Amino acid sequence: MNSRLFLIILSISQIFKSRLEVFDHCSEPKIDGIMWSYKTIPNTTIYIFSNFHFFQFDYKKEKLNNEKRIKDVWPDVEVPIDGVSALKSILENLTYFEEEIIFQKGRRYWIYPSRLKYRNKETVKRFGNISLSLEETKSAIRVLSMDIDKYHPRSPYRGILLRRSENSFRCLTQEIQKESNFQLRIGVDNSDPINRFFKYGNCESLHSALPHSILSAEIYRFSLDQAYLMVAYENILELKYTFHSNLVELQTKKKWNIKKECNVYSAHFLYLDLHCNEEI
Repeated sequence: MNSRLFLIILSISQIFKSRLEVFDHCSEPKIDGIMWSYKTIPNTTIYIFSNFHFFQFDYKKEKLNNEKRIKDVWPDVEVPIDGVSALKSILENLTYFEEEIIFQKGRRYWIYPSRLKYRNKETVKRFGNISLSLEETKSAIRVLSMDIDKYHPRSPYRGILLRRSENSFRCLTQEIQKESNFQLRIGVDNSDPINRFFKYGNCESLHSALPHSILSAEIYRFSLDQAYLMVAYENILELKYTFHSNLVELQTKKKWNIKKECNVYSAHFLYLDLHCNEEI
């Protein structure tokens, strides 16, 4: 096979792959993950990940735009993803801290730098496997959201919201490195003296606070005692809020139903049907 023929075949295969991704994205509307970053301007903007693509959604303006392919920005991530989150916290001096984001697919994870905008291909900082210490079977998991220690923001200990077996948990995690290999251990204890931010150890159920049908969630703390929680179901976004440091007494602020349409001339577009608009 000469080089010219090889390039032609390669180009055709790439076009065919791209069209398959567009078809899947249109024919199976769903939300795989959402990310709410402290760096995004305005702070009412979240990232929605669906199949092979991601979008920006400003829930205040109810505007959805800036569609891109996930692989064009984070090439190492396996798609469709199972979970994504910005690793962020409000520190003791009430400043926002965020340096990294995490993607999860099955028992694999990838850490990338956090940016104001995602325009070019990013280089993965580290990646590894996920272990769940309290499990008896290899049940599927979804990383909903992660929180870092406000006293030690670069500590290997982090809090996590996790969905497993139709239930949501809040767990303590620890990222460890052995030579060049990384592992994210979910469900460790909090006996290490460096870890004093997360009061809980192992995992505790949030079944009464979060519905079993949740697919993704992302926390955004405006202060130490006021937090918003954007929750995603298969094609529903719901904004909740609480005035407690823990995720208790969550109340619904807004809810959106995301619908999808396709046609032969444009790849696809999304429009939002606002279900309710309840102000605090």
